[in-house]
Amino acid sequence: YIGSTHFLRNKSEQYLMNLYYLLRTPEARIDTDYITVYLNNYWNNIIESVKSGYFSFIAHLDVCKIFGYCYEKEWNDKKLELIETLAQYKQPVELNTSGWNKIQEQHPEEFMLKEICKKNIPIIISDDWMNEIKEKQPELRDEKRVRYKEEYDIPEYDIDIITNSKKMADIFEE
Repeated sequence: YIGSTHFLRNKSEQYLMNLYYLLRTPEARIDTDYITVYLNNYWNNIIESVKSGYFSFIAHLDVCKIFGYCYEKEWNDKKLELIETLAQYKQPVELNTSGWNKIQEQHPEEFMLKEICKKNIPIIISDDWMNEIKEKQPELRDEKRVRYKEEYDIPEYDIDIITNSKKMADIFEE
């Protein structure tokens, strides 16, 4: 199971809201303490998720930064508290590269990633990154062989000759 927090709650847990909607609330536009309460509970929720032992790994440790929250150094104590908890419970975390598409930075941010590494907390590289690598990888010979058979119905002997070298396959593709 993957642990990830995208919901915010107030201290009494009377109000829950998706992180995406925080700025849309009238209170958030005029009261920074209002935002601080919810963001503190965001970090506390992740810490409690780690302590629960329920999750295989924790993902999107700092997804709040997509919305411009928790960049300030005043949040470093909360981040370090989370990292201490991760180390104590030996909880793996996800290194997610999807942030590059949104804010040109991975999750977790560099500060957190360095601290996670210092504590030898296991890191899992997300499928996002793996999918990017796979998309950039050229078609392999065996894949070409199957495609040529399906698309062109070429005899196996000819497919072997064509796919025996990249240059020959490139010529055939032209």
